[in-house]
Amino acid sequence: MTWLRICSGIVAALSSVSILVSMPTAYAETPGEAFCAENQRHLDKTNGEMPFEVNEAIAWITQQFNMSETEAVRLIDDVGETYWSGMNGRWEVKCHDQ
Repeated sequence: MTWLRICSGIVAALSSVSILVSMPTAYAETPGEAFCAENQRHLDKTNGEMPFEVNEAIAWITQQFNMSETEAVRLIDDVGETYWSGMNGRWEVKCHDQ
């Protein structure tokens, strides 16, 4: 009986972690929105110091949405821009649909 409680607790904890990890894409309707949200989360985590590297962004999109690298590059080009804000002293994301 004790093993059952321990296993149930572990499963519940792992389920919570997997839900939290997938949150940026969970609320997004399109791959573009998901990429913008993930890019913003990435910038917030580094206090605006480190935007997604192109190769890293392409890898993230291809893994999350099962896209080819060509489709991922088109998505990055179409979705918005990451730019340096001298006024704020950090990188910022501007998505076309926001």
